[in-house]
Amino acid sequence: MSGTIDTGDATIDALRVFAVSIGMGIALGYLFYILMKLIDDKRGELFVFMVEAYSAYVVAEHFHVSGILTLITAIIATKAWIDIDMRKVEGEDAKKSKTFLQKLRLHGIDPTTSERMEYIYEMAKEFGYIAAVIIFFVLAEMVSLEKFWEYKAEIVAMFLITTLIRALSMAKFAFWGSRLEQIKPVGFEGWFILTFSGMKGALFIILVHMIPDSFAYKELFEVVTTGVVILSIFLYGTTLWSYFTFFKKEEEKKLFTH
Repeated sequence: MSGTIDTGDATIDALRVFAVSIGMGIALGYLFYILMKLIDDKRGELFVFMVEAYSAYVVAEHFHVSGILTLITAIIATKAWIDIDMRKVEGEDAKKSKTFLQKLRLHGIDPTTSERMEYIYEMAKEFGYIAAVIIFFVLAEMVSLEKFWEYKAEIVAMFLITTLIRALSMAKFAFWGSRLEQIKPVGFEGWFILTFSGMKGALFIILVHMIPDSFAYKELFEVVTTGVVILSIFLYGTTLWSYFTFFKKEEEKKLFTH
């Protein structure tokens, strides 16, 4: 192997992964949406969502595409079809003559109710708290002060670069919002909050761990990524806490001006 990467091949492979992941996510989303119609219990529906998420990730990784993108697409697709059915039921605008797409969705068999969906949302929040604790526990276990010191220059450089990129990307809300109808202006304060609320997290660590062990610079990528996440948690968090504790004294107001 020469160690070089062909830009064209990399682009085509990235597009392949993106397209296949989206397609698999939509297909799995539809499959589990239909499955939801066969269950009439809020706990069973919650279990279906959990199985869908796990299955989407595992199947995608088996076929060497993006498990995270497939998972997100599947859940969004399932939720979108559920919302369509719930709007029709609540609005009582279902047509007597069913279209082909309605027949394909088994129109007339409700997948869930708004009350059961609220239960799923609440339970998802509880699982989210548990997942957050596990993530931070794993993050703490991954910390190696020796490795951090060894790659300190790379960590600081990447932290500053990513912070600058985020500041520039958030500038459109503060300085261009008044010129574009699609973007609501937030002012300098909103730009400051949006910039320092963009902490890097578990997704970056998961992605960097997916790099093959045979890659020569995997350790560098892992240590730098973990270091940047740690820095963002402490420095971004401290910056926002200090601002809201010592500097922001006036009453709260709407962030968006229109």
